[in-house]
Amino acid sequence: MNKLIKKTYMNSPFWLKKIFANVEGIRRNYYRRSGSYIRYYNTIQIERIFEEYNLKDQLEKFNNLLRYVKDKIPFYKEYLHFDYLNSINDIEKIPLTNKNMMKDNIEKFINNSQKNKLWKGKTSGSTGNPFSYYRDRRSMQYEYALYDKLYDYVTGDKKYNKIRI
Repeated sequence: MNKLIKKTYMNSPFWLKKIFANVEGIRRNYYRRSGSYIRYYNTIQIERIFEEYNLKDQLEKFNNLLRYVKDKIPFYKEYLHFDYLNSINDIEKIPLTNKNMMKDNIEKFINNSQKNKLWKGKTSGSTGNPFSYYRDRRSMQYEYALYDKLYDYVTGDKKYNKIRI
C-alpha cells in the first residue's frame, strides 16, 4: 500500500502533491496531539519545572529511567554494568552512543515488546546522513505538550490553533 501511495504521489501534478502534503500534515498533527496530549498539556506546570530543581528527585527519576532501559533495551542490557547512579557525577559511567552506532545497530535500541507500537521517523540528513529512529506515541505526545506549554508560557499565547509539521 505504501508503495502505491508513494508512486501516486510521485506521479501527481504539483497542485495534488500540495494537497497530499497538507493531508499528511493534518494526520501527523492528529497523531501527535490526540490521546494523552491534552492530559499532558493540562498537567505540565512550567513554573514548577523552573522553580523545583531538586537534584535528589532528578537523580531518582534518572535511576528509574536507567532501570527501565537496562531491563528493556538490548543495547543497555549489554553495556550498562551497574543498576543506579549514586550521584550525578556517576553519569560518566553511562556508555556514550552516537548516530553511527545507533544507525548500525538500531534493533539494539528498541524495546522489542513495544516494537509494533512505534512510529518510525527520519531526520532530513542536513548533516549529510539521514537517520531513521523509532518513537512511541506517548513520548511524542508529551514532547509536543511540553513544547506547546513552553511556547504558551514564553509568548503568552494560549490559543490552541497551532499546527507544526
